Amino acid sequence: MKNLNMFVKLIIRLYIINGYFRDYDPKFRNSFYGALDKNGLGFTELKFNCKKPDEDLNWGYINYLQMENLLLVPQFGIDEDRQALEQISLTFPEYVVKGKIETLDSSSIIQHGGVLNCVSWNIKQ
Repeated sequence: MKNLNMFVKLIIRLYIINGYFRDYDPKFRNSFYGALDKNGLGFTELKFNCKKPDEDLNWGYINYLQMENLLLVPQFGIDEDRQALEQISLTFPEYVVKGKIETLDSSSIIQHGGVLNCVSWNIKQ
């Protein structure tokens, strides 16, 4: 079971949602979008224009890592890489202006069920 962080990422008061989220159960999707809208939370979907979107990997773009002075965007060596970077850059113009968006090959870590945001978590044991 994938967690919601694989589908949705909060950016202040705007959500980025992976485009294939719209293909899930229509009742759940409509309730989810309705709850966002009802509470004044805008959202945008990542959309990919390629012959065969790689849904095993492209969910990982919203698992970017946002820090104060740097935004790391995962890349996977697939057609969607450039499109995801462009769309995410539009959402974070303040990082673009400062030249603070970097990409990172994340092909190996996504195979373990998470990407950059996930691997940044610290858990004290």
